[in-house]
Amino acid sequence: MANKKSYRQYILKNNINKIIIGFDIDGCMAALNEYTVGLINRSFPDITKQFGRYVTIEDMINFDYSKALKIEDDERDKIFKLSQDNRLLEEVDIYPYAADVINTIIQIPEVKANKLITSRADYYNNAKEQTIIFLDKHKVNYEDNLIFDSNKVKVSKKHNINSFVEDRLKTVIELADAGIFVFMPDHYHNNLKTENKRKIDVDKEKLERFRYVENHKNVIRVYKPYWVNMAVSFSEVSDIFMPLKKYELLKSYALLIQKNGRNQKI
Repeated sequence: MANKKSYRQYILKNNINKIIIGFDIDGCMAALNEYTVGLINRSFPDITKQFGRYVTIEDMINFDYSKALKIEDDERDKIFKLSQDNRLLEEVDIYPYAADVINTIIQIPEVKANKLITSRADYYNNAKEQTIIFLDKHKVNYEDNLIFDSNKVKVSKKHNINSFVEDRLKTVIELADAGIFVFMPDHYHNNLKTENKRKIDVDKEKLERFRYVENHKNVIRVYKPYWVNMAVSFSEVSDIFMPLKKYELLKSYALLIQKNGRNQKI
């Protein structure tokens, strides 16, 4: 995780005594891109032919599939349609410990009811039904706090959200500029790992956003295991998040396994 430069400062500077967190779903809770890559390789031979190989998660270097895969918008829309028809939104895996951390957070008195906010309905006709099935299957306690809206700044202001978990660079900037602190899970579409590794040109718009986010006082980049690291960051802010202290042990365990060169699953 990036340094803890600012969350504590943010809480103290803004005299926040009631933390209200907004959670994005895809890319933050749900591993949708990983599932989408599999769908593309199974069902879109023209795309794999263009790449000359199977598509990998490292190819998803832009939030917009059209730009990442260098395809037309109508081809991208076919991916959304097939994902919808195959009920990918309910079948997708949840990132490890996401449900545990969220369910722990909402039981803390100083943390007001949190909101799960997603733009899924902009892309999928049956997004609400599939999302509810996904959340229920993974036992995420969301009660009446599930919101389908792509304007996350507007929703945040309406519900007084002061912290957010979001992975899309454009939305991260909008939230951070609105004074909301953002935890941004690290992905190929919001970092430069693929471009640097393959020595390819970076999309100008992405590069500008990347640089802006990296220097923003209200943004922390969070590395895998996302939810363990976020829980640790939350627990270091103040006694408010004491119930999340247990995740420090998980982080230590993950780092130990990683150091020993074994596959760590969290």
